[in-house]
Parts: sequence; C-alpha cells; structure tokens
Amino acid sequence: MLPTSSPFAFGRFRFGVPAMKVMTRLNLLRVTLSVATLALALALTSAASASDTELILHTFGGIPTDAAYPAAGLIADAPGNLYGTTQSGGRAGCSSCYGTVYELSPNGGAWSESILYTFAGQSDGGYPFARLIFDGSGNLYGTTESGGNLPGCNTTGCGTVFKLTHSGSTWTEHVLYTFSGGADGALPFAGVIRDSSGNLYGTASAGGNPACMGGCGVIFKLKPSAMGPWTESVLYSFTGGSDGAQPSTSLIFDSSGNLYGTTYAGGKQGPNCSGSGCGVVFELLHQGTTWKQKVLLGFTGGADGANPTGGLTIDASGNLYGPAGGGGANLFGVVFKLTHVSNAWAEYVLHAFSGGAQGGFPSGALSFDTTGNLYGPAGGGNDCVIGRHHEMCGLIYKLTRPATGNSWSETVLYSFLRSSGGWLPNGDLLVDANGGVFGTTNRGAGSTGCCGGVFKLVP
Repeated sequence: MLPTSSPFAFGRFRFGVPAMKVMTRLNLLRVTLSVATLALALALTSAASASDTELILHTFGGIPTDAAYPAAGLIADAPGNLYGTTQSGGRAGCSSCYGTVYELSPNGGAWSESILYTFAGQSDGGYPFARLIFDGSGNLYGTTESGGNLPGCNTTGCGTVFKLTHSGSTWTEHVLYTFSGGADGALPFAGVIRDSSGNLYGTASAGGNPACMGGCGVIFKLKPSAMGPWTESVLYSFTGGSDGAQPSTSLIFDSSGNLYGTTYAGGKQGPNCSGSGCGVVFELLHQGTTWKQKVLLGFTGGADGANPTGGLTIDASGNLYGPAGGGGANLFGVVFKLTHVSNAWAEYVLHAFSGGAQGGFPSGALSFDTTGNLYGPAGGGNDCVIGRHHEMCGLIYKLTRPATGNSWSETVLYSFLRSSGGWLPNGDLLVDANGGVFGTTNRGAGSTGCCGGVFKLVP
C-alpha cells in the first residue's frame, strides 16, 4: 500500500505530494520582476500560444461576503468534490476573519461553494497557506501559518495544526497543536502528511535552533492520543549550515517510511542564491525510534538551480522530482530529478526555464499524469501591470517525459491574463484521467478581478 503522501489516484484525480512554495506572505510566488528584469525576460522568448481552454469553476468574492486569496492547491474526494484553503476572507458577514477551509461541489454544469470553517485568528489559528489532507473517515487536516494565541512571533501567534471533523454537513475544528516559537518550531507554511498509524508529520519554517534569526526551522511529528492532546516531537532541528534552513514545503514518504523534503535556504552559498544560502534536498532516515538527517543535494545557484520553492514528488522507482525557483542556465529556475545511484544521489536538470512567455520561477510540487508527464505552475507569461509595478500573470506548464534520457520538453498549457481567468496560479495541481488540470489563482478570476478563484484547464 502506498504511503498517504505518495502520488496516487483519488477518485478521478491524480496528484503529487502536498507542498508549499513560500517563505513569507511577501514572496508567495517569486514572480515579481523589476522593469529591467521584465524587459530581459520578454526579450528572451517569443509569445507562446496557449493550447488549453480555461473554465472558471469559482470566483472568490472576498470580505465581507466570501473567502479570498487561495494560496494552496486542491484535494478531491471520490465523488469529485474539491477542497482547499484561502488565506483570507470567510463566511458571509464576517468583518474580521483570517482565512477559510472551503468545498466546491459539482452541480450540473456549475460548482457550489460551501465554507466549512472560517478562522478567527485566535486560538483556532489564522492564515492557512497549505494544502489539506484526508484521513480514511473523510476528516481534513491542515496548518495555519499564524494564530494559536501563544505569545511570540510578533504577537500574531506562531501557527497551529488543525483537524476538521464532520457530522452530516456540519464541520467542527479541533486544534491538535499550537506552536510556541521556541524549540518546537513556528510558522508552519506547509501542510502535514499522515502515516498508517495516524501520526502527522510536517515542517515549521522557523523556531528550533536559534542560530538563524527567528530560528532555522524544524521537522516535527504529532502523535494522537485517545484521551488527551496530541504530542509533538521534534525529529530534526536545522542549524542553518550545510544541513539547510527554513523548510517551507511538505514532506513525503518512501516505501520504507523515510522522509524527504527541501529547505529554501541554508546549504551552500552561491552568487544567484538568497543571502542565507541556496537550499538543500534532504532525507530523514528512520532508524528505530531515531531519525538521521542526510543532505542529498546542496544547490549551488548555477545550472543546478537554487532555493527550491516547491515540495518533492516521488515516482514508483523512488526517484525524486521538484522545482527550484532560482538558478538554472537562464537564472529563471529549473525542474530537477534526483536518482539514487549506488550510495549517492545524482541530479538531472529536466528543464531550465527561460523567462517571459516560457515561464520562470516555478512553484508548487509537481503532479504526474497517467503516462508520467509532469505539470506545475510558474511565473512568467503575460504582463499584469499594476500601477507603476510590473508583475507576470503566471502560467501552467507541462513537461513531456522522453522515451529515453532526461531531456524533457516543455509545453505552456495556459498563460493567465489579468483581464479574465485569474492570475498568480498557486499550489499543486490536480490532473484527471482525461488530462484536465485543476488549480487555484491567488488573484483575479471572474468579473470582480479581486480575490482569486478555482479553475480547470481542458485540453
């Protein structure tokens, strides 16, 4: 049986591991370009023709009528209902709300929205950035980046892990753990994964070792208790050195129960990296009751990439795939593959983005289709001019698996426009058996141009 975090079929969909792609609210997507960089990016490539048709399944209305600004991808149940989070907004009439968990249900040719829970930003948490997961009973689990009502983390709270249980159409939130910002971690941008015993595993981007400002981040485990609160144990606390720092994406399991993930910072220093390092890909080896960290790849900021902005996806052979938001031959990021060879791991750059119409600064974990092709969101595409600033609207790309070798070919499936259809695509994608691609945009969608939406791309 595949671990719950592996790419798998769920109802009509296939999707990769939950993951996040941000370090702070200010770099939700690394697609903001200076005017000079924008001009260079547009000069590098000609305009790409979009081959897919976009359908808007839902447009978020924002406060005070609706949810707003989805920052993560979707999950689906067997009947095809979609579930996700928004980092702002709430139920109609909410004047001070801190994000939602929502459901979209197919209803004939339309989709109906239900707000399952609105966060108050207090002990219940606030600002959910991450993708959700199910358990076998259909309950939902996730994280909030802040809230929790403990002091620290600029008085907004250091974040929570929560569970939503349902009875009929009523959903109830349970806070499983509240972070303190100390050794236990803080600011869990990424979601959690679940093992067969019901334990949850995740990353917190801050807290832990104080060698970094605000802490270097941790990997944690939450163990359920039938009679009391869940118990947290820190499996690894990053030091900010060669082992990495600021883990901000979800973890994955292999078939032996080992954990894999990325850090945005730490590791090696490079000219094209953030000032705190180029980031790493790591493994946590499960050895009885202990866990040992091993760095599989330390990015250099050269052709190999830099600062991974999405989580990892694993295939049936144990190969790892992911996006790096920086570095690459053109400095617009790469999609990479790690293959286990003897006692080492070898990196292959499957695609180096060239910017402009061909995209750049990829984010989100990659998603497979039934034939092994990869899909993901990226910056680039059309120019969404906002006042005096230039931002790229973003696009959805597909990498086609070659018959042999590691030279994958890119196709831009859709380039977003600010005038319609939303912009700034976020999070991991769902790919159905017919090649339909489901995802979210953080801005725009519909006539309001406001607060993001949910889309489907039809081949």
